[in-house]
Amino acid sequence: MAKQKFEGCLLGMIVGDAIGLPAEGLHPKRQMQLFGEIKKHRLFFGRGFVSDDTAHAIMTAQALVASGGDPDKFAKELASRLRGWFLSLPPGVGKATAQACMKLLVGVSPEHSGVFSAGNGPAMRAPIIGLFCLHDKTAARLNALIRVSTRITHTDPQAEEGARAIAKATQDSLSARPEGGRGRMPTGPISGYIVHTVEAALAIATQHPDDVRAAVIATVALGGDTDTVAAIVGGILGARLGAEAVPQDWLAGIIEPWWSQERLAKLATQLAEVAQTGTPQRPDNNFWLPTHALLLPIVLFHGFRRLLPPY
Repeated sequence: MAKQKFEGCLLGMIVGDAIGLPAEGLHPKRQMQLFGEIKKHRLFFGRGFVSDDTAHAIMTAQALVASGGDPDKFAKELASRLRGWFLSLPPGVGKATAQACMKLLVGVSPEHSGVFSAGNGPAMRAPIIGLFCLHDKTAARLNALIRVSTRITHTDPQAEEGARAIAKATQDSLSARPEGGRGRMPTGPISGYIVHTVEAALAIATQHPDDVRAAVIATVALGGDTDTVAAIVGGILGARLGAEAVPQDWLAGIIEPWWSQERLAKLATQLAEVAQTGTPQRPDNNFWLPTHALLLPIVLFHGFRRLLPPY
């Protein structure tokens, strides 16, 4: 059962990221002009790609597996993976994350690599941390891991508070209907400011607690930072409902050269085992370059396409 929750969390984040990516940064009105209501992949001839949201979720999961959940070791493992990911030239990286990665590359420690920003990058690493710490008797390890995961890129206290809220919402969703946004459905577009992202994600998870597809569609329709917010919503509900609740047609439509569902299932199994035993394991290596090489020209095309009619 635990493996299904971890796999659901990862797959939910992946489909949210891929469905939301074509509309990233668009106002809801412009989104409707270009795409209509987005209910399927619209990035590349009916297929989808993943972005940094998926990469960060996977790297966080790998760092937890390799460190056994020890915060100091987790910091080193996550920093190492961020360096390799950034060297593979990911398109569309947030400013704070890019600055932090450059600092890591020149030898700055994970404790001092973050920049003062309240962007939502730490929130996309939070669902998997919350699930990993689900059965801890206290919140000490959760708080320590969230602090490490946040401050490696973002040092504004709001970023840490927001990431912790997402981690705890992921935990809470497994024992009850998600709470935190009942009656306060947001209006778009949703910005990358972590407070706006967290408020929107919790509200949508509350409105659609048992339907990953409906939740992701509702998130994307709001516009703004659609891929990140939809990835977070997908992660919370994927953890709650398990891998079987993640739409298989959306998964089948994703182009990802390296991280197949089989590799993700293996990573989910490792997460479940390490969360229970605390014994580190060796996760698969990353190879992000093919994904980034395929994605970059598509992102550039979409950027140009947004300048053209219909208006």
